[in-house]
Amino acid sequence: ALDQHGIGTQAAILVGGRGRVVFGVAPEASLLIGKIGEYDQGITPESLVAGLDWAIDAGAHIIALLVDFRELNTGQKQSLQEAINRALARNVLLLAPVGNSIERRPEDRYPASLEGVLSVGAHDIYGQRCAFSAKSYQLDLLAPGEGLLTSNLEQLPTGNLKSTVIATAFTAGLLALIRQRELQNNRLSTPGELYEYLRGTAAAHKTITKGNDVE
Repeated sequence: ALDQHGIGTQAAILVGGRGRVVFGVAPEASLLIGKIGEYDQGITPESLVAGLDWAIDAGAHIIALLVDFRELNTGQKQSLQEAINRALARNVLLLAPVGNSIERRPEDRYPASLEGVLSVGAHDIYGQRCAFSAKSYQLDLLAPGEGLLTSNLEQLPTGNLKSTVIATAFTAGLLALIRQRELQNNRLSTPGELYEYLRGTAAAHKTITKGNDVE
């Protein structure tokens, strides 16, 4: 299929770019690229489950589920949660974008709001939540989503597309660095332990009270 050099390509570059155009967060990472739909409307919960199972069987340490469904029926939620549980049982780290939205009311997208998945939103160069990054009660943390360098179709440096997918890719690169260090030291944390580490060491941009923070 023709590569439109869209958000998926930019995400891959931001995770593991090796300096031919720009460097990614983890330039020594090995990437497994799974395409689960030709176009946005071709991406379904069922194709996501198939892609997740493929990545698990391929031995992935980290799986970035770079989609955000607004709604799932009960069967789709169950199938996706079962696939997530299979990944967690193999100590695979899972993360997904909180979604793009300018709605004032919090909203939860899937798979980011499912148990065992790190939910990632985007912040700007000042540490503020990006206007396009959805508010959600399931949000775990914000990561850089603006002002990053990637490449365009002509393989020249360009600014990233504005999406929480980019922030999720950045976080996947960070997790790759952590996992690499753990493998070198023969000690692997569980997904839950690493998620708590990231949440616990994230810097608060403003004073917050304990409880759900949608930003």
